[in-house]
Amino acid sequence: RNMKIGLFTDTFYPEINGVAIRAGETAEEGPVLRCENMVPSIEDLRLQEYDITFYFPSSDMKSLVAVNKNLVISEADSLTQTIVEHLILGYRFDTGFRRHISQYTKCLSAQVRSRTCYVDLNMEFLEMNLCSDDGLSLTVYSIVNTLCLLDTVDRVQFLIEGEKMSDVMTEGFDSPMEPDYSLVIAEE
Repeated sequence: RNMKIGLFTDTFYPEINGVAIRAGETAEEGPVLRCENMVPSIEDLRLQEYDITFYFPSSDMKSLVAVNKNLVISEADSLTQTIVEHLILGYRFDTGFRRHISQYTKCLSAQVRSRTCYVDLNMEFLEMNLCSDDGLSLTVYSIVNTLCLLDTVDRVQFLIEGEKMSDVMTEGFDSPMEPDYSLVIAEE
């Protein structure tokens, strides 16, 4: 696992090109940390905490269930992208772990412009589509409903590898989608 540390040796001491950290008298020689392992900006050190309501499919896979989670992320990270990445991971309920988005799905980006969150996913997102009884995609609306609870987002535009896709998962998939909270049940 890579570790970033907040040392700015390249700025203040140009003759130093790495740092080795050792503990105790008999500490073994460890790796040398170099600039590429270090935090590129002070924003990476500042953390923000968010209380987010995520929507996951219910155990009968016919509706969505609200799950409140606390997220702590760096100021340099995208909140919208982090939310989508958490939805991709799935959630462990009392009844077991549930994944409703293909594990091979990658969120390429999630950016907000003019109150629309543009969520760009790889092609693997299209592999798994859970639908409610009336044919609405729980997979799609778990993302739309979750992101639209943010103060800055009113609708979500899906892109697959940078391109709009026509009605592949649910009607209107190629247009900005607004939340549908009628798919949400109170509790599971």
